[in-house]
Amino acid sequence: LARPKLILYESDRLCGLLSRQDNRMTLRNLRDRHGFDQKQVEVIVAAFPQRLAIRVERPPVGRPSPVLILIDSIE
Repeated sequence: LARPKLILYESDRLCGLLSRQDNRMTLRNLRDRHGFDQKQVEVIVAAFPQRLAIRVERPPVGRPSPVLILIDSIE
């Protein structure tokens, strides 16, 4: 019972972070600056696929990066 509440809390926290960062943030930034590791983010995205998504963005220069995106911002 505690785990679903924790996942809900963490998803709300992620959505709050993303809404202040143009609705997207790299998984690296989430790990290094906010303490979310990739597995944790993947579990939250799987629990709330209607709110969050992970996409790989390919910048014009540099390496592709996995990015967490707030779903409302995709459309």
